[in-house]
Amino acid sequence: MNWLQKLSWRFEGTPNPWAASAARYRPGDAPPEVEMLPSGEVYYPIYQDPDYPFVFLGGADKYEFAMAEKMAGRPIKDRVSLALRTDEDLPGREILNVPIEEIPIFDVQPGQVTDPQAKKAIESFKMAVNVLANIIHHRAQLPPEKQEPIYIHCNLGQNRSPAVLAAVLAALKGKPVDDVLKDIASQRSLIRPSDFNYWLASGADPQIADELDLGYSGYRSEDPESSPKPPFS
Repeated sequence: MNWLQKLSWRFEGTPNPWAASAARYRPGDAPPEVEMLPSGEVYYPIYQDPDYPFVFLGGADKYEFAMAEKMAGRPIKDRVSLALRTDEDLPGREILNVPIEEIPIFDVQPGQVTDPQAKKAIESFKMAVNVLANIIHHRAQLPPEKQEPIYIHCNLGQNRSPAVLAAVLAALKGKPVDDVLKDIASQRSLIRPSDFNYWLASGADPQIADELDLGYSGYRSEDPESSPKPPFS
């Protein structure tokens, strides 16, 4: 049985506590953590990881990117994009670009993943987790002054990017994915990973990853050939 089959059987019937639709606020209705511009546009706070303070999560939006730079206290040169498409021309270089398709969970039946689009999305998610974990792990070994900030985003910073980042941080910190998502939501409350992305992210929980051998552990390798190559340094 391959890792996809193991994962699909393991999470059959697992509820997604993050499945509620994200609220779309109108002026005057927004909760206190949401910033409302005079134009009526809504901006949620940026997530900055407390253990990896060079890691920022937001949306594909110039204003949110500028907020992250203000929090970092310096320009952000590196971005990781998980968006299918975006109209925003954000600053910085894309050191990783992995578009992840959105797949309805009912297209991924337990024990069998036959839809080519679903297979592609799963492999993209897995690759994004492994590469991003390697980048963050490698950068964390550098002196603080050399830990260049990284801005991670999809389109809204709501579904794909929080799910991938939660999987990465769960693997790196040895924490359950739900605990990491709660940490992210404490700063950026709009996160709502879909069933599909929550299911995949949950496979990076340390106990589950060890149990199923899903291949979410590339960052642990001591092989120099597996370390990130420029521009991932």
